[in-house]
Amino acid sequence: MQSSAWAQFRSLSGCEHFAVTVKDGDAIVGGALVGRWNSGPGRCFYYVQEGPVLPSDEAGAAEVFDAVLASIERHRQAEAATVSHLRIEPRWQRLPDFVRGFRPSASSDDRFSEPRQTLCIDLRPGEDEILAQMKPKGRYNVRVARKHGVTVVRDNSYQGLVDFMRIQRCTTLRKGMQPMQPGYFRQLLAELVPRGQASLYFAEHRGRRLATALVVNFGRRATYLFGGSLQAQRRVMAPSLLHFEIMRRAKAAGCEWYDLWGVAPPDKPDHAWQQISEFKRKMGGVEVRLVPTLDYVYDAAAYDRFRVAECERAAAPPKPHAPASGRERPKRHSPQVPERSASSVPAVHADRVLAGVKLFEPAIPRREFDALRYAIPESHIRGLLQEGFRFYQTTFWYPLDRPPENVFEDIVQKLRPLAQPSKDVIGVEWWFSVTQTESTPQWLLPCHFDRSDLDEQDVRKIRHPETASVLFLSSVPYGELVITDQVLGDKGPLPPQPRDMRFVSPKANRYATFPGQLYHGVIGRMWRPAKGEPRLRIAMAVNWWTQRPEAAYLQDSRGCMTALHLHG
Repeated sequence: MQSSAWAQFRSLSGCEHFAVTVKDGDAIVGGALVGRWNSGPGRCFYYVQEGPVLPSDEAGAAEVFDAVLASIERHRQAEAATVSHLRIEPRWQRLPDFVRGFRPSASSDDRFSEPRQTLCIDLRPGEDEILAQMKPKGRYNVRVARKHGVTVVRDNSYQGLVDFMRIQRCTTLRKGMQPMQPGYFRQLLAELVPRGQASLYFAEHRGRRLATALVVNFGRRATYLFGGSLQAQRRVMAPSLLHFEIMRRAKAAGCEWYDLWGVAPPDKPDHAWQQISEFKRKMGGVEVRLVPTLDYVYDAAAYDRFRVAECERAAAPPKPHAPASGRERPKRHSPQVPERSASSVPAVHADRVLAGVKLFEPAIPRREFDALRYAIPESHIRGLLQEGFRFYQTTFWYPLDRPPENVFEDIVQKLRPLAQPSKDVIGVEWWFSVTQTESTPQWLLPCHFDRSDLDEQDVRKIRHPETASVLFLSSVPYGELVITDQVLGDKGPLPPQPRDMRFVSPKANRYATFPGQLYHGVIGRMWRPAKGEPRLRIAMAVNWWTQRPEAAYLQDSRGCMTALHLHG
């Protein structure tokens, strides 16, 4: 959690960060990544998860710790808001003498605390030794699962995300806990998977996924953050083999520890995590009791207000939290993806094909965007839908060597500097993409390839646009554009299952561009259906071609106003 990837992920929930780095000459000897959370109008607090990071010798650690606090204090002095307190959660098993002025957090149930008692399994011995250190029941369950033919797979695809959330949600509801919002997992995976720091694992039996785990890797430690299992086919002991296989793969990847991240104290039989902890303890390992969450109070009145607010929130509704394997710690609800420039989209390590996905917002000046919406208002679009109008079969060709003759061609020219077509691009194919949904989840537009000829069987003769792009005209909480790292092969998408993907949320005046040969689609609502009249997802799709595609329903863009039943 002291990483730039984690900071980027938490920023999507409204947490700002600043870094403190302590150097000895050119060498970094310690520091902290400090989260800044708003706690009310004009108030905030600082939060250092799993930090600060200090040298191993106590004398050096004391000096670096004081330097970190001094740097944080300088930052606080420059704050416009009132900073109530600094919260730290170092991975210390003993409180050093140099830590002064901090107090244990009054409650372990608030949103801003992590488990302080955990279970860590040493992966440095051989696989036989790792299996031998498990409790007898744990080893037996692994053998049973193998006997029944349970297999373990890693799946970071969209389908993997759907399956993970389904199993995890069933687990949390079965245990009477509040599930995490889907956006939390989508954003976590979108930030960490491309960096090779997160994976979804599944235990399968006869083609059915029975158990799942979300594992994060950082440095030499793999951490089990979330997971769950189904009640079906419990006799095959799928969860036990799942975690043993995760340990084997983490070891092969260079990890030295597998952290099961949170167990109940053994002397508290009524603790809400006891059932989950019983399963974890079968995996063996060493129980680690960390120092409490520590607060340094800057403003007593603001700190008291923070504590009261957190206590009131925890009291209603009274639902237990749980660690991984159904663990749900209540976090802030994740908002829509914030504005990001093209340079902020992370590149993919798998062949880097997704490095070409770029986002721009606002894409075009407000006046031109308003003119576009005025030219084709939502009321007109709803009227066309009621008449059975087929937007996907009403596409237009606009040659770029012709000056724009209507508002839509003018928009294409406005997007041209963002799409950056090569000199070989001669024109664009454009159309309006209009979808709506009341169901959850579903594909609004199944994944597909944009191609010149739908009937051509020879892959060598199929042409794709140089660049595909989408300008969103509306903001809706569903209908994300999904772009995978797959390209077209002789037998369909290659690789058969995506290794990575990008999700782009619909937001008015957001423009997404991506390489035209990539597999992509549109997904429906990932959670509860919306109440009331479904909102329309409206977008203008623009494909940049080096040759005009051979679509039977492609019309000259000059006639778009008539084709769309518009006037003017």
